[in-house]
Amino acid sequence: MPLKIIRNDITKMDCDVIVNPTNEMLMPTGGVDYRVHERAGKELMAELKKIGRLSVGETVVTRGYKLPCKCIIHVVSPHFNKKEENEELLRQTYKVALNCAREYNLTRLALPLIGSGENHFPKALALRIAVDEISKFLFENEMSIFLVVYDKESFNVTEGIFSGIDDYISTNYEEPYDPYSDINDEFMCGDIEERHEHIDTICARMVKPKGTGLDRICDIITPIHHDEDNDEIFSIDSIFDFDSSYKRDISDQFRLLDECFQEALFRHIDEKGMDDVVCYKRANIDRKIFSKIKCNKNYKPSKNTAICFAIALELNKQETQHLLSTAGFTLSRSNKFDVIIEYCIEKKIYDIHRINEALFAFDQALLG
Repeated sequence: MPLKIIRNDITKMDCDVIVNPTNEMLMPTGGVDYRVHERAGKELMAELKKIGRLSVGETVVTRGYKLPCKCIIHVVSPHFNKKEENEELLRQTYKVALNCAREYNLTRLALPLIGSGENHFPKALALRIAVDEISKFLFENEMSIFLVVYDKESFNVTEGIFSGIDDYISTNYEEPYDPYSDINDEFMCGDIEERHEHIDTICARMVKPKGTGLDRICDIITPIHHDEDNDEIFSIDSIFDFDSSYKRDISDQFRLLDECFQEALFRHIDEKGMDDVVCYKRANIDRKIFSKIKCNKNYKPSKNTAICFAIALELNKQETQHLLSTAGFTLSRSNKFDVIIEYCIEKKIYDIHRINEALFAFDQALLG
């Protein structure tokens, strides 16, 4: 889990170190800095008074005191005034904080969205700078980093992406089918005797799904009659009355098995001419997980991990579906997470952190 964007209070993060954006006088005024001092205790202020001042581009490390973290990296957050040098100062602030954590061998780091509060950096710009600098750092270093957002309003995905995904979801998302909806609707009508009759009727029939994998099964069953919507009604008992020609020996099924996930993954890596390290870093996947996949042909990844690699390898929709199928998964139109992934693949959006911004905005699980 190299980079994960989460909604939380950074003072509650149980990790090696958190980053506290403060001012040159190291005096708490508001926002994250105020909460850090409030929950760390008076001992933190006493330590900082001994240090005195801090300049932009510098860091100082203190103990975490009453906070769950071991220590705190303090940085001076620049102010936004629509000048390019201020954006560069914000980038430099992230760089010095990340490098400081590396120098102290701190492997689990939590950062807030620096500059997006009282220092007035536009939240979308602050987010872009944060993700850019953290991503660059992680390409050269092994570390688990949390970008902590205090509330959803502090997080703004690019409007073009958001509206595009929103329209795509409206057009393509299918509400998951509730197999008991018909039973519930019919059960609640009429008196008790009528309800029993409805239950008996429903349990004795099955509506043939149109355009599904059940068509083949239903094609060999003779329908009893048609209902008012012209759907064919079948006896449940007759569903299991298969013709012997459709029965296959189980060994035949194993012969149909395709390449495993490991084989499919490394075939794509070779075809793309991509280095292993570049692949798992672009996938936002921990090196240990990648090593497990590489060393174990039978390793079965999570769906999230499989999608991460599909994004890193810039696979098209068909290639993505195949890679997922080797791990026993598929993209479904009844899952908003899947629909967003499908949209990004169709639009050739393969920056995993940009995709995570969109997933976060729609309250979905993040990649990596």
